[in-house]
Amino acid sequence: MGYFIESMRPHQWYKNLIVFIGIIFSKKVLYASDWVDVSSVFVLLCIFSGVTYVINDLVDLKSDAAHPEKKKRPLASGKLGKGEAVLGSIVFFALATYWASLLGPVTLLAFMVFFAVGLFYNFYLKHIFLVDIITISTLFVMRASIGVISMPNVTISPWLILCTFLLSLMLALGKRRRELQILKEDSKHHRKVLEHYSLEIITPLLISTLTMLFVSYCIYSVLTETGKYMVITIPVITYLFFRYSYLIFSGSNVAGNPERVFRDKGMMYGMLLWIILVMVSLYVL
Repeated sequence: MGYFIESMRPHQWYKNLIVFIGIIFSKKVLYASDWVDVSSVFVLLCIFSGVTYVINDLVDLKSDAAHPEKKKRPLASGKLGKGEAVLGSIVFFALATYWASLLGPVTLLAFMVFFAVGLFYNFYLKHIFLVDIITISTLFVMRASIGVISMPNVTISPWLILCTFLLSLMLALGKRRRELQILKEDSKHHRKVLEHYSLEIITPLLISTLTMLFVSYCIYSVLTETGKYMVITIPVITYLFFRYSYLIFSGSNVAGNPERVFRDKGMMYGMLLWIILVMVSLYVL
């Protein structure tokens, strides 16, 4: 069981924290019932995404075994058997589906679509140039949207969709760029789609995505009526963008792995200050 849980990549469950963005910006932080629903969504997303990770490892077993880092995963290293992985995936999927059904038919349908897109990505979309990173970003949007759907009387904001999509696209491009730097000529042997990517292609895409995200956030901060003083967060966001750009283009090992980006002290303190200013703008001023 321990190796199966490890294959579900609990260290990547931070990705699902984005479900809480809706409860914060809809000013429902003090509603206990909404916290229960959104927390359930968080756990369910961890389970559903964890099952897709296990299936992904089953599909990529041979390539992962040749990868300098992925070969340490339970399936690739042989610590977890294929049969155990399949059985565990079926059990966890069944339990998660039943739990999701208790949250309502719309939420259940959203989870099923999320899971289906995740599987489609693992088996097909991740091999298509550019479509792979767009699908990753779409899955992040779906995570955030499911968190909103689970709360009554709350609608999905187009700003949530736009900024979430661009943020995840920026992180995906940064990860691809670092993969090319680490694997170099062997990159296409580890991930076939990487043969279509190059630093010359990814760099302008990354810069344009950074620019679009920064401009979109600034426009939102000025126009939003939810928090009239969100504009006070722009200096901090500017620092975070500059800091991330520095990490990416300086060749830092931190930039190639999103969870490591959040461990960088500059990014960590900047995000903490941003959260404080957002809460002050939404709930105090």
